[in-house]
Parts: sequence; C-alpha cells; structure tokens
Amino acid sequence: MFLLLLLIITFIPLFVGLTILFMFEKTKLARAIFMFLFFASMWELDTAVLYAHHLLSETTIEFLFRFFRFGSIMLTPALIYVAYSMASEVAESQKSRWLRVAVSKTMVVLVFSWSLFVYLIGWTKLGIQNLYLVKMDSLTDFMFPANGPWAGVFHLNVVLLIISLVFSFVVSLKITEKDKRTFLLVFTSVIAVGYSIGILNLFEKYRLYPSAIAVMLFAITTFIAFTRMHTKIVKYMAYHDALTGLPNQRLFKNRLNTALESAKRNNTSIAVLYMDLDRFKLINDTLGHNVGDVLLQNVAGRITECLSKQATISRQGGDEFTIILSGHTQEELEQAIQDILYAFSKPFTLQEYQLFVTPSIGISLYPSGGESADILIKNADTAMYRAKDKGKNTYQFFNETMGIQIHQKLNMENALRKALEENQFVVHYQPKVDVLTGRITGAEALIRWQHPELGFIAPSEFIPLAEETGLIVPIGQWVLHTACKQFKAWQTQEMLHMSVAVNLSMLQLRQENFIEMVEQVLNETGLAPQDLEFEITESNAMNNVDLFIQKLIALKKLGVGISIDDFGTGYSSFGYLKQLPIDTLKIDRSFINDITNSEEDAAIVQAIIAMAHILKLKVVAEGVETASQLTLLEQFQCNAVQGYYLSRPLSAEAYVKMLRSNVVC
Repeated sequence: MFLLLLLIITFIPLFVGLTILFMFEKTKLARAIFMFLFFASMWELDTAVLYAHHLLSETTIEFLFRFFRFGSIMLTPALIYVAYSMASEVAESQKSRWLRVAVSKTMVVLVFSWSLFVYLIGWTKLGIQNLYLVKMDSLTDFMFPANGPWAGVFHLNVVLLIISLVFSFVVSLKITEKDKRTFLLVFTSVIAVGYSIGILNLFEKYRLYPSAIAVMLFAITTFIAFTRMHTKIVKYMAYHDALTGLPNQRLFKNRLNTALESAKRNNTSIAVLYMDLDRFKLINDTLGHNVGDVLLQNVAGRITECLSKQATISRQGGDEFTIILSGHTQEELEQAIQDILYAFSKPFTLQEYQLFVTPSIGISLYPSGGESADILIKNADTAMYRAKDKGKNTYQFFNETMGIQIHQKLNMENALRKALEENQFVVHYQPKVDVLTGRITGAEALIRWQHPELGFIAPSEFIPLAEETGLIVPIGQWVLHTACKQFKAWQTQEMLHMSVAVNLSMLQLRQENFIEMVEQVLNETGLAPQDLEFEITESNAMNNVDLFIQKLIALKKLGVGISIDDFGTGYSSFGYLKQLPIDTLKIDRSFINDITNSEEDAAIVQAIIAMAHILKLKVVAEGVETASQLTLLEQFQCNAVQGYYLSRPLSAEAYVKMLRSNVVC
C-alpha cells in the first residue's frame, strides 16, 4: 500500500509539468520547468523501487535504482536550464556580466555534461557498490545503497544544484513582469525548501520519506503558483496590448466611460486624442515587421514619459494610439500636445537604424466634440485624418465642418465603388500631335466619371480618393483594358498605326502581379506591346526609385514604352534619368504656360528638350494652348505636343471622327 502511494506521488510533478507546458504554449521557460518536474518524478520513482523488494528481485531493484537515479542527478542541470530560460525574460540592461556568464548556454552544457558523468559513475562500483536491506520496524523495510569510493561526486552535484538555485533566484528578482516574477520566486523558493528536505534521503536513518515530501511540495505549490499567475496574465492580456503593454481598446473605453461619468458630475472637461504615426507602413514594408514592432514599443514608452501619470494611453491597433486627458485647461492641453510632438522630434535608434517618425493627432473635447465614448473616439479619429491632410506632424481639433466633410468623403467612396460595379466610367482620349508633320501619332487615355445624377465628375475630385482607398488598382486595370481594346479595334479598322498612353499609379506598380496583369491584358486585347505606353509622374518615380527601376525593366522586356509625366516638378536629374529605361519625357504644363512671356521658362524648356535629345529621349510638351507656344516648341525641336489649342480630351466617337478627317480641332 505504501509503495502504491509512492508511485501515485511519482507522477504528480509530471502531470503539473505537462499542464504548464500546455498553458505556457511550449515556451522556452515552460519547457525548462517541465524538464525539472519530469526529473523530479524520476527522482521519486528512483526512491519508490527501493521499497519493492517484496515484489522484485534484488538484481532488478539495483538495476532500476541505478537507472532512475538519472532523475535526482539531472535536477541540477535542469535547474540551471530553468535559470537560463528565465534570463530571456530579463532586459539586457538588467544583466550583470557575471550573470551573463553564470546562466549562459555554455554553462548549461557544462553542467549537463558534469551531471551525465556523475550518472555514469553511479553504474560502476566506484559510485555504488551494492544495495543492502534496512529494517526500520516491523512495517517498514527497504533497500539502501552502499556507496563506493567516488560517491562524493554525487554530493558535489548537490552543491552545484544549490549554486544553480542562487542563480535562479537572482534572475527571478530581475524579471520586470510582476506576475511572472512572483511565480518564479515561489518556484525557486519551493525548490530550495523541497530539495533541502529531499536530500535527507542520503541518510538511511531518515528512511526514504523526504523525497516524497519534496516531490509533493514541488508539484502542489508549483501548480497553485502557476495557476494563479496564469489567471492574472490572462486577465491582464484581456485588457492590455500584447506588444506594448498599454491598455487596449476595451480598457480604454472602460476608463473613458468612467472619466465621462466623473466629468458630468463635476462639470469638468475631457480631451480624447487619436494619434497615428506618419508613413509607418513604409517602415514596415522596407525594414520588416520586427523593426516596426520595436518602434511601436519605443513610441509607447516615449508617449508615456512625456505625459502625466493621470493620462490613459492606449494602443488601438496597428500604429494608432489614443489618449485621455482629464481636467486640463486649454493651455495645459495645448502644452501636453506640444510635449508629444517634441518627443517625436528626436530620432528612434533601433539596432543599426536611426528613424525619424512623426505623429498626426486629432483631438475631440467633451462636451463640445461629443458626449459618449464612441462619438468622442470617432470624432478624434476624424480630426486626426484632417491633421494628415494638413501635412502631417501636426494636430487638429474636431469641429462640425470636419464631420460633414468626412460624411461627404464616405458617400463619395461608396459612390466610387458603385461606379466601378455599374460601369459608370468612360475613357476619353487626348491626341498627341507630331510637331513637324502636324499629324496625330497617338493619344493619352484619360478616365472620366459619368455619374447618373451629378453628370461628369472631374478626375481631380475622385482620383485622390481612389488612391487612398486602393480602388485605383481595379480602376487602373479597367482603364488599361478599355484603352488597349479600343486602340486594337481602331487598328483593325485600318486606321493609322498609333500608340495609346495610360497613366500609372505607384499603388498599381506595387502590386506583385502587375507585370503579369499587363501581359494578360495585351494578350486578351491583341494590342502589340510597342503600341502601349505607361505614363508615371516624376515625383512618384523618384520617391520609389528601387521599385520603379525593377518594374520598368520588366515592362521594357515586354516591349512597352515608358514616359515620365509632369517632368520638372519633381527632384530628378538628367544624371539619374539616364540610368532608367525610359523612352519619353513629358514637360509639365507649368513650364509651357509662360514660355512666350518668360525668358527663364523658355530657357528651361529649351534645355530640357536639348538634354533629352542627347539622352535619345523623345519630348512631349503638355498644356499647349496658343499658336505662339506651338511655334516656339517647334523651334526648340520638341517632338510632340498636347493641349487645348490642339484638342481637348475626346470621347471615343469624337476621336474617331478626328482620325478620319486627320484634322486637329
């Protein structure tokens, strides 16, 4: 009966270890604790077989004792491995030099190697000579080992475990997460007490009960401490952001509702700030999400440092943060916002990177900006988007006008989606005219929105929204397919051989399957690649040079032409342009407007044309509106022109008439 009880006790640490391994989701620390408790079970099994001499032969008992002794010996390296796993929870700045050495991977390997040596000695007569029967009373007798001359190595292993215990205790104290620190302190304390009791098994006069007591102490206390810690962590995680440790949306809204109740009773003010990091997506896309996560943690710390402890700072998700500031005067509120902006004026140093990140902040005030938590948050979000529209790295207070504008914008977005579904878009074509011959050589495809109620809507009103919402991708694909199909039809009708130019958004270029999509459209419509040209604005090209070059090379392999639109308004140089596989420069209309009145503009245009020709590039001047402008461009040897003087953008039917008459309107 006593042997059965010992066997039941044996498996309790193993059960607790498996529970921790499951609930900790197999983290390094969970595996280390499981390993220690597994060896604790083996230790008790080692002791239990010594009471089985009524059931097993002495030879079998001796074999099993030597075999399961592995458990008690391996507790030492298992504990140093626990300490090593704990160290990963400690910030590098908190680790002293001696601690880094004491709980290093090398130390774990050395202690495991030593313990394996001690275990192997136990198989020889040097470690254990034999087992002999001990009769304590009429009810209790057991086998006990007679030590060999090298039995002291086992005792030295005990000393190493005590040293490992000290390391574990020191590391536990340095863990900043309170619940985890408490659990690990309890765990190491229980090991200290339990093992102190357990090593009494080395002396036969204490019988073999101490190990059973130690194992029970390990198992029960560890299970209780772990369950308590896990419950607290689960509760904490339900109300806090896993990455930054800040309150999450749920806790933020709870605190905002509490603050609102207090403000209503005391007739005080509340400010809700909604903050978004400018161009954070670019950092994530270029440097990776790991760097982005570290940046968010640093941002959370920097905001917390510059605001009072009374402020509630929350991460809503992604790169968005919300803040509650209660009872501030207008001056104090403005100062707090300026403190945040100033905090972001210093770079964030992450690994080998130095990153400058700016915030856009929207503020809604109670009660003028809303009287409920949801409305205050929504209005602060609206004001934040207005801050972005104002140029970023600034702040805006919510007002009613913003709400109307956001509503209009939302309606426009919904209408834009509906327009795409219901085929409300049409393509107009603006001719390109050869300066020397006066003949049409091609056209630029320009989208128009024919709204069933509002009539034609200018591209300037909906293209920026299409870019913002991502709808520019399917819209751009529709324009490309429509223009290619139309020009192939005109070619089939034996009209003059011409090319069509289609404007290209950088959002389209970023699509992984963009080149495949272009190839598919050309195959479906039958238009030859050399009859298609893409126009990309200079500013977009220079802001995305690496992506730009890669995609241009791929397009050139298809045989498609490339044109730089709005040239002269961006930051490129001819030295840079010569590295790009482009065919045409389109001089921006802002330079053409005054070439007949401004010697400077005329000189700039003439220089652009001359340098482009040296680079073997064609030049198109857009925005030509007078005969004198056309004459001057002819003198400058510009290749082609576009503009209202020659023709406005035309519907497909009107363009056909122009082609057939070959007369420029």
